[in-house]
Amino acid sequence: MYDILTEQLKHYTVLWRETSALYEEWAKKRGLSYYELLVVLSIMEPDGPCL
Repeated sequence: MYDILTEQLKHYTVLWRETSALYEEWAKKRGLSYYELLVVLSIMEPDGPCL
């Protein structure tokens, strides 16, 4: 059981890093830092933008 969880965690970490790299690259092409993009995404809500 421990081995399965360890492998799943490793796989999740790889996917998380790859996804973060994609977001960072996307933001950079648009003149934003990765952290600025995260702030913008956190402000946006499913119900509409935060005013």
